[in-house]
Amino acid sequence: MVTSLITILMTAGLLAGSGQVAQQKKKLDLPSWFIESYDGGVITVKHAGKTYKAKCEGHHEYKPKATVYPTCTMAIYSVGRVLPQATFDDLRFLVMQMFEFWGSLGIREKDEVETFTITSVTTNP
Repeated sequence: MVTSLITILMTAGLLAGSGQVAQQKKKLDLPSWFIESYDGGVITVKHAGKTYKAKCEGHHEYKPKATVYPTCTMAIYSVGRVLPQATFDDLRFLVMQMFEFWGSLGIREKDEVETFTITSVTTNP
């Protein structure tokens, strides 16, 4: 009885662990975002064979209280950097991540988000 219980628990642990490994690999396989430039409130980003241009909507901070600033400072500091694709399964966002949603781009880190309205998308040669 104890032996079969241990076998069941070990099998469950291995299956759970393999699911976590697969999830981590999936994250690593996601294409990243290269922040090419930021000029006059417009960010230029390369991602998955496309170049996006998008206008800054604002910098949103959620702690200690909700505040919106007109300048996208995270984008400015990210020029020349590669940001990972946000996966939203880790809601802590301890690492700066980038994402696309409903005609917008976003950069998120901790309790801060910058949003951008996409103005153009071109396919890279």
